Amino acid sequence: MKQKAINKAAKAWVKENIGSESPTAADIEDYGFGVEEIKDAFIAGAEWQSKQSPWISVEDRLPDYDEQVIVHDAEYEEYFTHRSNNPFVQTDKDGWCSFSSRGKITHWMPVPPLPKEK
Repeated sequence: MKQKAINKAAKAWVKENIGSESPTAADIEDYGFGVEEIKDAFIAGAEWQSKQSPWISVEDRLPDYDEQVIVHDAEYEEYFTHRSNNPFVQTDKDGWCSFSSRGKITHWMPVPPLPKEK
């Protein structure tokens, strides 16, 4: 389950079961959860999230046009590229720039932000 779907499901569950999208601590305790249970659930969720792969299958979705991404292809290579809908740019059927495509792209991920200098 992807992060947006998890957030949406969590908000829907909270609203349905607790009655508010932004419950107070008292609302949560009224439902039967104590502070320790909430803390344990948060830690379990953080541990689960840390194990999720940042790679997105092209079968699940494609990046926006002109978004620079890291891709993984069927030849097990990773490199930077983007998709284009510019009619003057040579692309494959999915819009990947063909000058940079080496094999069939199977997965992609956003380029992580660079560290900020202090």
